[in-house]
Amino acid sequence: MSKYRKFTELLDEHLKDADFAAEFLSQALEEENFSTFLLSLKDVIRVHGSITSVAEKSKISRSTVYKLFSEKSNPELRTILSILHTIGYELRVTKKREALR
Repeated sequence: MSKYRKFTELLDEHLKDADFAAEFLSQALEEENFSTFLLSLKDVIRVHGSITSVAEKSKISRSTVYKLFSEKSNPELRTILSILHTIGYELRVTKKREALR
């Protein structure tokens, strides 16, 4: 029996904590690489059930949700917000600490 766990098992365990998942998504946005955010969102969705169940609950077609995670994805903000609300999160904007003047 191996004493090591798969990374995804450990990540999923942590993502079950809503505060951790919110910080996980926020950190992904701070990287300013939207692909990173979308991959992180996919991880959070996986913990909340499945893409199919999230698509149904958010009233977005399953194919649209799957397309979010394609390489050439350019989703509408409305789609992202709907998915976030469905899984119990919201997107916020805050003033940048080191704003350019």
